[in-house]
Amino acid sequence: MPDPVRYFLIALALGVVSETIARALRFWIYRSAALAVLNVLLMFGLVQGLGVAWLIGGHRALVSIAPVLFMTGALIGVVYEGLNEFRLRAWSWPDASLLGLTRSIDKAAAVGAAWGLVPVVTAAIARLSAFAGGHA
Repeated sequence: MPDPVRYFLIALALGVVSETIARALRFWIYRSAALAVLNVLLMFGLVQGLGVAWLIGGHRALVSIAPVLFMTGALIGVVYEGLNEFRLRAWSWPDASLLGLTRSIDKAAAVGAAWGLVPVVTAAIARLSAFAGGHA
């Protein structure tokens, strides 16, 4: 499987797992299921997986590029969560606390920063799967 496809599919899988857990635990609530699907396809798959993990990190040693992947993913995530908080309104935060945070802006900032993990984990899994498949 070509590298870009592998990175995209791994990020999609991370998105499905993340959104499934978030839905089960009611971390956030989408206005419609279609918005959750778009989030997984666009933000997880295209932006974080293909854009950040593969384009920026897919051609360098992970140990050296991981901080850049994290910072880039987190920066995009904070902007994305902020856009939702102030403009998009595609999802909302329930009244329950999230990791001790109760204000929606604090939740958005924390989740935005957590987006930095997506390209790092995507790149790590992609390299492990390539190694396991004999392509490393």
